[in-house]
Amino acid sequence: MTTLVDGQPCAVVPADDRAFLYGESLFETVAFRDRQAPLWPRHMTRLARGCRALALNMPRPEQLLAECRKILPASGPAIVRITISAGSGGRGYWPATEPRERRIVQCRAWPTDIHRQRRCGLRLRISSHRLESGQVAAGLKHGNRLVQVMAARECARSGHDEAVLLDAAGCIVEAISSNLLLVMDDQLFTHPEPAVSGVGLGWLIDQAGIDIRRKALAVEDLVRCSEVLVINSVAGVRAAIGVDDDRFTPGPMGRHLQALWNEQLI
Repeated sequence: MTTLVDGQPCAVVPADDRAFLYGESLFETVAFRDRQAPLWPRHMTRLARGCRALALNMPRPEQLLAECRKILPASGPAIVRITISAGSGGRGYWPATEPRERRIVQCRAWPTDIHRQRRCGLRLRISSHRLESGQVAAGLKHGNRLVQVMAARECARSGHDEAVLLDAAGCIVEAISSNLLLVMDDQLFTHPEPAVSGVGLGWLIDQAGIDIRRKALAVEDLVRCSEVLVINSVAGVRAAIGVDDDRFTPGPMGRHLQALWNEQLI
C-alpha cells in the first residue's frame, strides 16, 4: 500500500490525530480504472456533505485527484481510500479552535475476489450487531465503524462473505460495506435511511428506467424476496445466494443491473 499524508509520502499520523482518538474523520473508497474514476464527482459530493456536517474544511477535489494519481499504477484497476481527519489538537472531545485537517490518501491493489463474487454470488448472514437508529451522522461515511468491524469478524469466523445489518427495530438496513436491494414482485426496495448513503446505489437510482423504492423491511420479509442484491461503488452489483438459511438464485433483475453497471462504469 502506498500512502500520502498531506501530499507527502508517509505511512504514519501523529498519535494525537482526532481520527485515531475519536473517529473524527470522513473517508471515501474510490475505484479507479486506468487512472480514471467514473464515480469521482459523486464521491466528492458526499465528502463535501460530510465535511459540512462535521465542520471540516473540504479539500479541493482537483488537489485530491492529483494526489490519487501520484500513487496510482500506470494502468489497470486500483482502489484509493481518501481520509479527511480533523487533525491534531483540541481538548478531549472539544475540538481545536483553529482546526487543521489532515489528508490521507492510500492506494491498494484491486481485490482478487470481486470477479468471483460477481460470478458466483455472496453468502450472507444476519449480524448480531445492530446499527443505531437516528444517529447524528446518518448517511455519512465517517470514521466510527466499530459495528461494521464486529460484523466482519462474525463473517470471518463463520465463513460468510458479507453480513446483513439491522437497526434497533429489526429492519434490514445495509451490509457491512454495501447497500442492499431486495426484489419483491419485480420491484426493487432499499431502506429509507441507510447508515451510509452509498455512491453506487445513488448512481443506480439516477439511471433511467430504474425504479428503487424506499421501504422498511424486516428479516421476515426475506421469504417474500426473489432476489437480494449487494451493491457498492467498488464491487458493483453482486447477487446473494443465501442469507443464513434462506437460499436465493441470481435472477433477471440482478443480471440486468450488473449489465448496466458493466456497460457504463467498467
